[in-house]
Amino acid sequence: MSNDRWGIVGIGKLGKAIVHQLRTTNDRIFFYHPNETKANDFQQEFPNTSFINKKELSSLGFLILTLPAQQMAPFINELESEGISLRNTLLLNLATAMSTQELQEQFPHLQWMGVKFMGHSEDLRLHGDGLFIAEPKDNYTDQEQAVISFFNQIGKVLFDQESSVEKLNKLATYYAIKAAKELETEVRRLGFPKEYEARALSSIAPEVLRSYTMGTMGHFAQKIAESFDLEKKEKA
Repeated sequence: MSNDRWGIVGIGKLGKAIVHQLRTTNDRIFFYHPNETKANDFQQEFPNTSFINKKELSSLGFLILTLPAQQMAPFINELESEGISLRNTLLLNLATAMSTQELQEQFPHLQWMGVKFMGHSEDLRLHGDGLFIAEPKDNYTDQEQAVISFFNQIGKVLFDQESSVEKLNKLATYYAIKAAKELETEVRRLGFPKEYEARALSSIAPEVLRSYTMGTMGHFAQKIAESFDLEKKEKA
């Protein structure tokens, strides 16, 4: 009989976004956190969760690890040093900057699967429709198929090399910060009030980018977009 108990360790922004989206499903997810106050707050915020202690992690069939990359191996080492075995648990590596292959080499006696989130955790929390990347394989085990079905509930799973997630996230983050800094500099140069600067960065620019992506820009934004296209043609 398969073990369909799901758990999560790492209740930061991504962990909360995933659990928030699961509230509309019938899935109850178990979670562990060493800080009692934070654990109580998390359970109150997400009634679809149940706290388990560290030793009970070995009772799970699936464990989502949304820890920072540098904390992944130390956490597993900590469990094993305390005699807590995860040999019967499929460990899901969601850390963007941590290679699943590297974890498999460090802990070859454990079962690993990479499921990398492509996007921003706040977008996942607010809108759902997450994009998750899993390594392509000829055949997936029943457990791996269950993982794919699980994440398809809150978005879409595509199959690609997991390194592509870090590359794209870095690229998008670089250009987003570049645009923000350029906008910030220009707004200040033109002498606009601080309140205008905050509105341009936190509201206008992000929503224009979202509407551009969705093809729902208004006439004002469309005209500006057309001027960019015209300028590009003239330079060609």
